[in-house]
Amino acid sequence: MAAIMLFIIALLYMLNRRTNWEQLLIYTDNLSSHAKEAYSPPPFLQKKSTPEFLRLGHALSRVSYQLHNDYRRIKTLTHRLESLVDQSPLPMLMIMRHGQISFFNKRFEQIFMSLPQSDSNYELTDFIAGKDESTQRLLQTLSNLRVTRTLTVYGLENEQAYQLHVTPWFGEHGQVHGFTVLLNNVNEFASQIGQLQQQNQRLQRQIDEFNTIKSTMGHDLRLPLEAMIDTLEPIDPETLTAAQNDILISLIKSSQSMLTTLNDVLDIEEIAVRKTRLSIEPVDIYRLGQQVSQSFIERIRQQGLELLYFFTPDSPRCIDTDHQRLQQILYDLLDNAVKFTTSGYVSLTIETVSNAELLATKNRSLVNLNKDLTLIKSSQINKDNPNHASHDWIRFSIKDSGMGIDIAKQHQLLVQLNKSNNQNTHRNVNYIQKNTTGQGLGLNNVNSFARLLGGFIEIKSTMTEGSSLNLYLPCRRPNYQPIYHHSQHLTHIHLIAVIKQPLRAKHLRDFCAYLSMSATIYTSIDKLDLQQLNEKLAQDEQRLAPILLLDYEYYETLSIASANQAIGNDDRQKH
Repeated sequence: MAAIMLFIIALLYMLNRRTNWEQLLIYTDNLSSHAKEAYSPPPFLQKKSTPEFLRLGHALSRVSYQLHNDYRRIKTLTHRLESLVDQSPLPMLMIMRHGQISFFNKRFEQIFMSLPQSDSNYELTDFIAGKDESTQRLLQTLSNLRVTRTLTVYGLENEQAYQLHVTPWFGEHGQVHGFTVLLNNVNEFASQIGQLQQQNQRLQRQIDEFNTIKSTMGHDLRLPLEAMIDTLEPIDPETLTAAQNDILISLIKSSQSMLTTLNDVLDIEEIAVRKTRLSIEPVDIYRLGQQVSQSFIERIRQQGLELLYFFTPDSPRCIDTDHQRLQQILYDLLDNAVKFTTSGYVSLTIETVSNAELLATKNRSLVNLNKDLTLIKSSQINKDNPNHASHDWIRFSIKDSGMGIDIAKQHQLLVQLNKSNNQNTHRNVNYIQKNTTGQGLGLNNVNSFARLLGGFIEIKSTMTEGSSLNLYLPCRRPNYQPIYHHSQHLTHIHLIAVIKQPLRAKHLRDFCAYLSMSATIYTSIDKLDLQQLNEKLAQDEQRLAPILLLDYEYYETLSIASANQAIGNDDRQKH
């Protein structure tokens, strides 16, 4: 009986457990269809269900609620993605790391695919091409891209311009997994830019033609007018009859009126200096050279060049000439030198030259038609200066370390400049102005001013070694005011200088010779030079005080030598 009772109890327990499992399975099957916004407990009767089944039912309800929320969120995000990507008016696509297209939206398919494509093994370059070779190479090697880029591309079929934005996306370890691409049609803007560029080119051609006309008018009209005025104004009215005097006045007034009108029509500031007639008066050429050099300092620094200015000690400080026109000539020659010098130096040297030195010059590239007559006039001018009879000319030498001018172009310039004012032989004026001064008066007009002042221009140049444009002016009524003063203390000084720039070293050597100062000047130095220098210092230490002047590059080398010399001096003092 006990066994039967136990069996019956066990059977009832098993039947109850089966009922609970059936209820749990039915509840589980209905979770997806009966899922609600809020959590709901399982509909088990607590009296007929064990605690284990109740807990399991509650857990299943919570899982169902969370899954339902995740499903609704995924559905919302999917709807947004479809709205933004598939319905976007801009073509979008995704590209795998190795360049294959993994996804594209409907807009991309409409624009770049004429027929629906079932095969997805396409690359970006199957539909678009870069505007140039570098862009095309970048499109073909996207795997190397690590930053967002914006490129200009063209459709292979429609040939329209697009702005392509490609952005890499990375994995959790920083490796590139692929790229997102967005295309924006900018064909209309590209067409407008092309039209504007063509319009700009047309306008530039018109400006060039207008500049050519201005240049021609400035040369072919202004120079003859100024020459006419310069010829008429010095005529003494007392030597003419009344009728001739009236004609002279009429010619002068008419010429000046025409010149004024032409100035107003051209409205060119660079030739405004021509409105002033020649004004010959004493000019401080030392100060003038300083002022012109100072005006280029900022520009020289910006270009990384070195500016040298040297006024030879035996040069007169003042000569009779036109200050304004001489200043314009020097400014334009320096402007030309700075413009065509990319590294190195530009220098202005003012020095005296005699007739004998000028005639002995091997390269007489002088742009003057009547040199011999000018030389004679210059010699006659200085007859009243017996103390400086050899100073017939003042030379303003503008040198540079630029690209230089080859022999053919030098000859072309000289031939053109030596044509004087012949209006029918003016074909190369534009070339001269564009290849010599640019913003200034032009070499042709500089030469005209030089001739107006009784001087001329000399051209010397060697390819890759620089150029030298020299202005020669007659030394009229020179005034020798000393600029560098002698001192007896200087004779007890021994200047030791290491100057890297050869031209600066040459000027310093001449300067020391003028002041009677003992000097040893090097442009480079080695151990042998240092040894010889130490020996010379040892010989002169009793009567000369050494002063060291050196460029920064040689500071360390000479510091060591000075230290060795100081040790040697200490040893001698001990003995």
